[in-house]
Amino acid sequence: MIVTIDGPAGSGKSSAARMLAEELGFIHLNSGAIFRAIGVAAQEQGVPLDDEAALEQVGRRMKFSFYDQNTKMSGIFVDGVDWGQLILTEDAGKVASRIAVFQRVRDVAAELQRNAGQNGNIVVEGRDAGSVIFPDADFKFYLDASVDVRARRRLRQLESATVTLEPIRQKVDSIGQDFDSVHGDFDSIRRDIAERDLRDSTRTIAPQTCPKDALRIDTSDISLAEVVAKMVAVVESFELNDVQSGV
Repeated sequence: MIVTIDGPAGSGKSSAARMLAEELGFIHLNSGAIFRAIGVAAQEQGVPLDDEAALEQVGRRMKFSFYDQNTKMSGIFVDGVDWGQLILTEDAGKVASRIAVFQRVRDVAAELQRNAGQNGNIVVEGRDAGSVIFPDADFKFYLDASVDVRARRRLRQLESATVTLEPIRQKVDSIGQDFDSVHGDFDSIRRDIAERDLRDSTRTIAPQTCPKDALRIDTSDISLAEVVAKMVAVVESFELNDVQSGV
């Protein structure tokens, strides 16, 4: 079974996808993390962010995995190292949005996702998971929320990451990121989110959109637990119907 969750930044899709995967016992794959990781690696290697061919090669040289057999946890691992914390910064998100406009970079990410989904039982989140990567997914969801709500969520996420991010300050500084600007403020984060929405929804290649056959959920005024409960109910109702119909 393949489940996709699409939506803009701050819509709650990452938290919902992670929790839904845990509920179902599936692997959780964050497609945005792939672009963030390639962008961070490119910066570290001094690769220009407008050099499509070079960015593709950066991605192809990286050995990605999305599940740790030892801890039995989903995540993003590059050459066996957990990159989950390194790519949390706002700068990494901005870089990901910039390089995601290149078809050759998207091809790398698409191949990684489809390979990971070959065995099924995976929850994939992103901007085009249900519309481009897995158009025939068993279940598709699209999460959304107002820009103000999404900006407040992102600010809280960055503030709560202070302790977690501190050990990688040296790594962040080494690739030219301004660690102290990670947290930003509400206005700048809101502006960045609005700009990213426009960039993602208007790009020529794989623009962000709600798949026609996806269940749209507005997460502005409901809790994460309620969002996940809605999705679990949909999946379980179809499974029950399959049993009852003898499928």
